[in-house]
Amino acid sequence: PEFHGSKTEEDPKAFLDEVYKIMAIMGVSSEEKAELAAYQLIGLAQIWYEQWRMERLENVPIQWEAFKV
Repeated sequence: PEFHGSKTEEDPKAFLDEVYKIMAIMGVSSEEKAELAAYQLIGLAQIWYEQWRMERLENVPIQWEAFKV
């Protein structure tokens, strides 16, 4: 799935649920889930994510729990 963040018909929760379901089946770590979900962000959603990532005070890899908030 892709998430653009600018389409009115997009449901962020449905995107996160679908990504989580796929990642759980693959058996990836929390950090890998966040990285792979971020890869699916397109356009405005990608810009928002990059700004959020750069503003984080922590210099640690992003975990799924932090990503989905």
